[in-house]
Amino acid sequence: MLRNSRRFALPAIATLALAAASSALLAYPQPSSYPTTWELKVETSPPRRVVIGSKAYWYLTYKVVNESGQERTFLPAWEVLTPDGNCVRTDRLIPLHVVEAIKSREGIKFLEQANQISGEVRLGDDEAREGVTIWPEASPDDREFTLFFSGFSGETAKVPGPDGKDITLFKTLKLNYEVPGDAKFRDLNEVREVSRSYVMR
Repeated sequence: MLRNSRRFALPAIATLALAAASSALLAYPQPSSYPTTWELKVETSPPRRVVIGSKAYWYLTYKVVNESGQERTFLPAWEVLTPDGNCVRTDRLIPLHVVEAIKSREGIKFLEQANQISGEVRLGDDEAREGVTIWPEASPDDREFTLFFSGFSGETAKVPGPDGKDITLFKTLKLNYEVPGDAKFRDLNEVREVSRSYVMR
């Protein structure tokens, strides 16, 4: 009788554990399906690869337009998640000649890095700001990567941190990409956007 009780108890325990895990996922804050606060309009281009000297870089250009009704302070933050699980900030220690080479390649005179584009964004299409985020290639064999972009929205949420203090999460654009085709010809391959979503991060 005890053996049968254990047999029935194990599925019940598993069900309770699954329910608890599902509740935890549901409790984690998700961004609103429609803007609840100010938000800048964001347009992104597909990432591109460039080799300058002996070093390879990836970059993505983007444009922000302020249609929120008043001037906003824009503080962009980009991170890249590579297949090896490392999530690092972009635009760190990028040589000036690399930035200039990308600007020349794209033909955008006023293309700005994060530290340059940060600040006030005025209203209207005529005041749109064009930015670029750049990061060194982690490995020539990488065939996929994920980018996180925040700073374009005023939507936030708070969750308890491990030390008991609240952590502020920001509405973040999550972009997943893959590089199809032969790795030998990756500069000729078009980068494919796999998915685009919003998360609180």
